[in-house]
Amino acid sequence: MHTRNGPQDITLVGAGGFAREACNWAEASTFYVSKFIDETGKNKEIFGKKVYPSFLRSLKKELFFAAVGDPKLRVQLTSRALDHGLQAAPCIIHPTVVLGHDVVVCPNSIICPNAILTTNVYLGPGALVNIGVTIGHDVKVGSFVTFSPGANISGNVTIGDLCYIGTNAAIREGVKICDNVVIGMGSVVIKDITEPGVYVGCPARKMM
Repeated sequence: MHTRNGPQDITLVGAGGFAREACNWAEASTFYVSKFIDETGKNKEIFGKKVYPSFLRSLKKELFFAAVGDPKLRVQLTSRALDHGLQAAPCIIHPTVVLGHDVVVCPNSIICPNAILTTNVYLGPGALVNIGVTIGHDVKVGSFVTFSPGANISGNVTIGDLCYIGTNAAIREGVKICDNVVIGMGSVVIKDITEPGVYVGCPARKMM
């Protein structure tokens, strides 16, 4: 049982692989995951916690985090949760994360183990910073951006809304990336990206 002075209860929306990981990271920080919501109906229990197949009125005003990797799906689930009266949770930040001076992390974001945000970084709402990500100085990140494990973001980079940065991708210093861009696994971005789409390779080029 969790007392008034103990961890805050939180509901995770989603029940896939990342939701299970997020449960670990949340409970290593300042939260206790009391339940999951999975509208697919595939799961009934995770780690001994009940999985609800839909948003219930009884969940009104509970804190939640949409624990899915896809930025657009995370927006959709966040919107549905808010429409049903749930409240966006503050940041989930694992204890091993390194945050330098003047780092702003907006609500409903999660930063996973061993990530490093150096200094003067702005991380927009709904961000997902996965395991071992590094974000350099003077970086500005939009809303609902996903950084996959091991991504490396150099200094003075700007990343728009709803972007997905693949595992071990690297972005060169000073690059600007527009909204709705996917950077493929292991790709290297060395110049500005001004059109939405999927970019892969070294150097990264538009695929579709």
